[in-house]
Amino acid sequence: MPRFYFNVIDSRFIPDTTGAECADMAVVRRSAVRAAGEMLSEFSEDASGTSDWQMIVTDEASRPVMKLRFSFH
Repeated sequence: MPRFYFNVIDSRFIPDTTGAECADMAVVRRSAVRAAGEMLSEFSEDASGTSDWQMIVTDEASRPVMKLRFSFH
């Protein structure tokens, strides 16, 4: 089963060094949305300023297969 990596970029690049095995792109999409939701739930409601970040999902050859972008203003 192929492995995918869920890398995050905010003010820095945070690589996913473990990845997750996913049977198909539907599983990749659900995994990315779930991981992003977990990160968003940790974001403080009273955070001030602007925050932009993205998740870039790559395959085993480091090719991007999906990108999610988030912006808080």
